[in-house]
Amino acid sequence: MAAFAKYVDSALRKVLAVTLDGSSADPAAQPPVVHLAGLAQELQAEAGGAGCESPPLLNKETAERALMARLSEPPASYPQWPVHYLIGVYGRAAAEARSLSMLKEPAQQAALGEALALCRQLAVSYAGLTLTLDMFPQPPEASQRGALQLLDSLDAAASSSSSLGLAGPGPSGSSGGGAPGGAMPLPPGCLEDFAVRFADEGLPDLLAPIVTQLMQRAAGVSLLGDYSAPLGILQRMAACKPMAVALTQLPAWMPQWQDGRGFEASSVLGPFFGIGALADRARVGVPSVRQPDVAQQCFADAEKRRQGDINQAMVSLQMGQQALAGQLHAIVMSLLRNTDTREAMLNWLAAALDSNLERTKMRPDPKKMSTDGFALNLALVLLRCCDPFVDPASGKAWGKLDVRYACDPAARLKHSPDDTRLAATSEEVAAWFAEAGPPADGKYHFICECFFMAARALQLGVVQCLEARQDLARWLRNYQEDIEVLEGNPAAALQLLNMKRIAAWLQPAVYCYDAVLQDQKLLADALAFYRLSMAWQLRLASPSAAAGGAPTLPLPEPPCKEMCMLPEYFVEDPAELLLWVGRTRPDLVEPRKMEEFMVFCTVFLGSPHYVKNAYLRGKMVEALQVYMPPDGTEAGRRRRVAASAAEVAMLFEVHPLVIQSLIGSLLALYRDIEITDRHNTFYEKFSTRYQIGEILCYLWNLPQHRTAWRTLAQREPKLNVQFIHVMLNDSQHLLQDALELLPKVQETERLQADEAAWAALPQQDRQDREQALHRAEGQLQSDFGLASVVIRLMQLTAEDAAVGAAYFDAAVRNRTAKIVDFFLKYLTVPAERKRLRVKDPEKYNWHPKRLITELAQIHLALYRVRRAEWVQAVAADTDYLGRVPQLFTELVSVLRALGLLSPDDIAALEALAIEVEQYKASVQEEEEAFEDIPEEYEDPLLGGLMRDPVQLPSGNIVERSSIVQQLLTDPRDPYSRAKCTEEDLVPLPDLKRRIDAWAAEQRSKRRMSVD
Repeated sequence: MAAFAKYVDSALRKVLAVTLDGSSADPAAQPPVVHLAGLAQELQAEAGGAGCESPPLLNKETAERALMARLSEPPASYPQWPVHYLIGVYGRAAAEARSLSMLKEPAQQAALGEALALCRQLAVSYAGLTLTLDMFPQPPEASQRGALQLLDSLDAAASSSSSLGLAGPGPSGSSGGGAPGGAMPLPPGCLEDFAVRFADEGLPDLLAPIVTQLMQRAAGVSLLGDYSAPLGILQRMAACKPMAVALTQLPAWMPQWQDGRGFEASSVLGPFFGIGALADRARVGVPSVRQPDVAQQCFADAEKRRQGDINQAMVSLQMGQQALAGQLHAIVMSLLRNTDTREAMLNWLAAALDSNLERTKMRPDPKKMSTDGFALNLALVLLRCCDPFVDPASGKAWGKLDVRYACDPAARLKHSPDDTRLAATSEEVAAWFAEAGPPADGKYHFICECFFMAARALQLGVVQCLEARQDLARWLRNYQEDIEVLEGNPAAALQLLNMKRIAAWLQPAVYCYDAVLQDQKLLADALAFYRLSMAWQLRLASPSAAAGGAPTLPLPEPPCKEMCMLPEYFVEDPAELLLWVGRTRPDLVEPRKMEEFMVFCTVFLGSPHYVKNAYLRGKMVEALQVYMPPDGTEAGRRRRVAASAAEVAMLFEVHPLVIQSLIGSLLALYRDIEITDRHNTFYEKFSTRYQIGEILCYLWNLPQHRTAWRTLAQREPKLNVQFIHVMLNDSQHLLQDALELLPKVQETERLQADEAAWAALPQQDRQDREQALHRAEGQLQSDFGLASVVIRLMQLTAEDAAVGAAYFDAAVRNRTAKIVDFFLKYLTVPAERKRLRVKDPEKYNWHPKRLITELAQIHLALYRVRRAEWVQAVAADTDYLGRVPQLFTELVSVLRALGLLSPDDIAALEALAIEVEQYKASVQEEEEAFEDIPEEYEDPLLGGLMRDPVQLPSGNIVERSSIVQQLLTDPRDPYSRAKCTEEDLVPLPDLKRRIDAWAAEQRSKRRMSVD
């Protein structure tokens, strides 16, 4: 036993760095082993006084007294602060405990183990008391630093074991030897024991200054800095349950916030989530608060760098962003798994999202919203939280996702009733939830909360960052164009300098966004989430999909209320992401996982009762067009297509639902996009229709889709008529604008060609003309590009007898002929053609030969489909053909001279012109017979004899062909302004018989008078 007692004494001497035997003192040791002479005498006296010749030994019973004696009389030669000495005691006790197996006797192992455990316990207790009370002597610096001494030890541990930022270690001075007061790395288990010991004795107060300093450090570091040290310490705290509870009890955990910017700055996790590579849009043109400045360090003067270097920098940033997201996710999951902190963590996530609704505004104020880095990290973390249930095939989310969460005012994540919903007003949302009610226990499943938070985080983070990237890139282009214009102008020197400074800030910033937003894992995780979201929405809308099968069309009417209540971003955001992926990372497209997207678009494109906003359905079209396989057209060759394009094409070409319904959905949207509630609807509709047109042209070349279109034309003829009517509107607007702008371009080009005349102009005049020419170039490229698809569609559909039959509907027949003639007037009459000549037509998307050929082919196609009816339609054009009777003569002359059509086609055009003249002569003869039309037989809208009289809901009688054309543009009774459709028109057979009889009588009289 004496030997074991000495063994224990030796072990405790190492742990406590003290001895009761003067011969064992070692002032040179690190730390020095101090002889506690006073305590030794006390113990000897207690043991029997002078009769004890050998010095007393350290043991479990004397350990606390020895520790207190050492703290009361610290060695002057080794000025280690008491707290760090105690942390060293804990570490040495833990190290000794790992050597217990060297003792053979279990009883001895247990005895020494108890003594060492007591040392750890005492070290923790006295460390905490020393941080809060002046129990033992310590330097003023130690008293002043207070609880931050614990942070010094955490720093020392982090510097010796944590991973470093991308730029390597920074100047922190936090390693063990250089730390204040000889700080020791906090050993494993010490923080946990400390938290348990003081959980109910002021742990949050001890933690507050530590967290504040960690927040300050994180607020100043970027993705290239040493963020791992403070973040690793926070991660260690979150993993300790009592410490995690204390974290969430701090006032800074959930501060009072006015906006996202304030929440990011003042909440515990905010500065850590703000670490990243993205620029702060509230500080455009000025250095970053977070250092090193990622944009300037990685991409400054990018045009002078090798592309390989730029690519490597982008890859490094992507790796760093994912490593950061991994650490943030670990912190969040530690707090979510802890039942005592789960609610606090969920509340923080909800508050982080709710405080950033400024980001959803059309023109957000960057000073009121969190940084893009914060929002992006929030999305990355929540996407990782969804990973266990994100695969639709797993079925883990079914039955747990609850639309009521998006309508419940008491839900953790706030969804205002004023949020725009897919197909419900705010009043309908409130009424539906009042009837449905919250869950019985008022709680939503964790999967439900996580899903809706991730959806909102993607909206505020990834999608808004995509928009920010587009904004920054547009600003950069504008600045570069303005710099080019102002270069060399002495009067603008100061303005030019400022613009170059901002452009030098913008260019690297755009590269940073590209790097982060093209990251493979980010995009793959986001696509996986949206795949789940789309599958869920299909299950809501389609009973067959909810039962595990494929969705069927048409969808049930009235629509599923749950689907209607969802916010619009559940449709808009997936389309935005798919657009970005298709344009920048098509290699990530997996055809097997694209089926949900293709089916989703096909189902909801033509379901306005489920997705009310035509603009949202237009977003789906935009995404579809990006993934459309290439074809032989110029636009098709420009598209970026993934390596698996053939498999994606199969979804267009063989999927039964796509073949059955896509054409009809696209035609309906082409019509419906005319009216949306967007501020720039007028311009968006042409873009969306261009995309629809490209898809329709592609589908037309697939026999199965052309057959489906023919079937649709027979089943829903009015849809095709409405489609043609809108195409006519678009072609007229786009081509007329472009053809009227070309003479202005010609004028400026001619002036520039005359060097003397151009130089004689004032500098401001030249600058204004150059800017106007630049704007005209953009407008012409757009107008001609958009119009080209419309004209191509008209040509394709006119050539098919079944689909082209719609051109002969009374509502569009004559107007089609008139508009084709209108454009041919510009292209054939010599005086008009001269005004359209510009120096470089292709620069403006201006292809006059192609356009005149396509317009002529439209005439030919409709002439061959229904010869007599088309002759009548062309003859009815009194506006253009009537004023330019030589129109067809000029047309044939141009086509023949340029070799644009075959001899047979030219002969057919000549035959059409002859028949038109013959028919016009016969009509003129008849009109002469009808000079005095009775008022009751005359069309009050357009004049002339009514051939098919109908009665309007207002009671007025008009000619059917006149009113149906008007109803396509304005579906209201022209007299009462009440809603009116073609189905509301009442035929008047008795009146028609009287009119026919009167007309026959007038013809008879005419013939008799001639005879």
